[in-house]
Amino acid sequence: MTTTAPLADQHRGFRRFVRRHPYLSFLLVFNTLGQAIAFVPVVAARVYGVELDTELVLIITTLLFLLLPALVITYLARGEVGLRDLVRSMARFRVHAWWYLLPLLAVPAVTVLASLPVPDLTVQNVLVAYLTAFLPALLFQFLTTNWWEESVWMAFSKRHCNAASVHGGRCCSPPRSSPCNTSRWCSAEPSVRA
Repeated sequence: MTTTAPLADQHRGFRRFVRRHPYLSFLLVFNTLGQAIAFVPVVAARVYGVELDTELVLIITTLLFLLLPALVITYLARGEVGLRDLVRSMARFRVHAWWYLLPLLAVPAVTVLASLPVPDLTVQNVLVAYLTAFLPALLFQFLTTNWWEESVWMAFSKRHCNAASVHGGRCCSPPRSSPCNTSRWCSAEPSVRA
């Protein structure tokens, strides 16, 4: 005869695990489910001969298995205050606004300079290409992938890494390089849990 714990006890055990190990919980979700879904287009193409839109699959994977788990785990581990803090940090930029103009202006300028020898190149053609292709693609990529990724790796990971160091744990180096402020990845003054 087998006995099963009531569903409420199982949920408490899950929440307790997430509260005690938020970063591990996140890595388990991301490295198992997230990476498995990210490879679906490769498997579909090689095994079944079906071509899937890789970019769309990666955007959905980033949203569902990177950003969403970070938000849910933060809520479970640190409550509403921690979630609010994480969301605020996602909108806090650490450099001046003019640094964001660099890719918006410098890349098209270099493109125009490189295409000067092209016959029949007009300012109108350049502006149309910039406004209809380059700028929308850059904004779409930033909003759907880069912002979410950097928010998770820098805001979520840093907070839980610092929270671990409060309790005597040792945090690791950042998972990948980032234009964000990585010099305080393992700061001497870890953030206090809310």
